[in-house]
Amino acid sequence: MKTDAKQECLLKTIMMYSFVIDEIALYLDTHKTCAEGLAYFRKYRDLYNEAVKKYVEEYGPLNYRQSKAEKSWDWTDGKWPWEKED
Repeated sequence: MKTDAKQECLLKTIMMYSFVIDEIALYLDTHKTCAEGLAYFRKYRDLYNEAVKKYVEEYGPLNYRQSKAEKSWDWTDGKWPWEKED
């Protein structure tokens, strides 16, 4: 299974949003009531969740928590999200 450009772009977008969320969380640890910081966090959390949902729908789970696990354990099917074709 080859990773296509669209899949790789979406995965990079998810990683970018994850980084932003982690950074703003560190800021909010010391600025708990900053309205602008909280709005920024909510915005990027929502963008992250949307991107992950799209990725899972199109390419499968990014981690085992997203496994549908209806008829079988699908988390181990195919290549891992971070693997690339040589």
